[in-house]
Amino acid sequence: MPEPFKIKDFNKNFKKIKKEIPEDFHVLLENINKQVIELNKNYNNRKEIVIKQKSEINKKDKLLSQLQNKEKELNEAIKNKEELIDNLNVDIQKYKSEIIKKEKSISELQNNKKELSEAVKSNELNLSKLNNDIKAYKLEIAKLTSEYNKKNELYEGIKSQRIRPVATPTQISSSFKSAFEAMRKELQTPDESPIDYVISKFDISLKTGIGVDDKDNISFQLPKEDEISKPENLSIIEFSIRSVPKT
Repeated sequence: MPEPFKIKDFNKNFKKIKKEIPEDFHVLLENINKQVIELNKNYNNRKEIVIKQKSEINKKDKLLSQLQNKEKELNEAIKNKEELIDNLNVDIQKYKSEIIKKEKSISELQNNKKELSEAVKSNELNLSKLNNDIKAYKLEIAKLTSEYNKKNELYEGIKSQRIRPVATPTQISSSFKSAFEAMRKELQTPDESPIDYVISKFDISLKTGIGVDDKDNISFQLPKEDEISKPENLSIIEFSIRSVPKT
């Protein structure tokens, strides 16, 4: 493989050859040498410019790649956003439909509320009327109950008068006499006893109804054995027993 061309070696050989060629040729070669040097200088400058341009291109390629990645990410994000927006639009439509249904339900409920309010007012009026009727009925019932109780008491009095036992004055006197004699006999002591017992007082306060039978005879209406009477309507019997020496 041939060695690369070097300007330094070329100049050295060129000076050596220069001595062997004619003088006017040296002038020509010197001009050529100057042109070569200028070309080399321009080449190096161009090379530096190219290197810088390549570096700038690499930077721009890298930046372009980054921008393309960003663009890809942005496109993906935009796509996701568009899908999200589509989903949100679907949800919005659903919500709008639900809102329409809710508004319809609210309207129906408001109508029902209005009807219920009117029904409540009507019921309140009816209730007030019913309360007044109930009060009137209670007063009427109380009045009828009072009249019934009075008539029932009168009926029970008449009924009790009809079924009470009846006794004549003679029968009552005979009954008390028999009772008195029975008590006197029971109070007698044996012969060996030094004392006897006698009834020293026997008072009767008889409280009974008085009637007249078919023969215009007076009769007494006596209470039944199981009849409950007021204390002031009860008959009173008072008697005293004392001891006396036997004679």
